[in-house]
Amino acid sequence: EFRFKDDHVYVKKSGNVVMLIPAKDSWESLLDSLDKFSDDFMTERKQPKVQTRETF
Repeated sequence: EFRFKDDHVYVKKSGNVVMLIPAKDSWESLLDSLDKFSDDFMTERKQPKVQTRETF
């Protein structure tokens, strides 16, 4: 039912979910999915302020 054009995939397990990701275009798949998030995605996340640190 599902086929990939290439011979290699990455297998990712998250909880009880198994994902197959085409190895050749793994970053392209990620970038294509970024516009699927709504504008208010994680707006209520409590994130601490960025720390000021010395440069190495």
